[in-house]
Amino acid sequence: MILAPVAAGSGLYGILLLDLFGTIDFCNATFESMSGGDANGLRGTSVCDVFPDLPLSRNSPDYNRALVTISFGRGKWWSQRLVLGNALANRRHGFADVCIVPMMTGDRRSFLLEARSASSL
Repeated sequence: MILAPVAAGSGLYGILLLDLFGTIDFCNATFESMSGGDANGLRGTSVCDVFPDLPLSRNSPDYNRALVTISFGRGKWWSQRLVLGNALANRRHGFADVCIVPMMTGDRRSFLLEARSASSL
């Protein structure tokens, strides 16, 4: 698990909307460009396939809510390894800074993940 806090910076943000299990429901064009993937290919994928060191559970939404509240609360950014590219043969790794916040849309709970180019690049 890589959870290294980073200082706030500037830049364009990639956005992922996740359900409580960490499944990607939405991907914006900026994240699509950052990851080298496509929004349709990412939709329905676990965020753990994109950020393999992100300690979210594919099976426990309660664990994920607690983790996001405690580890990512108050706008903390964490450096995470990012899998780049969709095709298995073309996959490579980079790094991105991520911030995850819980959100509510009507009566549906979810997470908003913001990603930006890693501050160390």
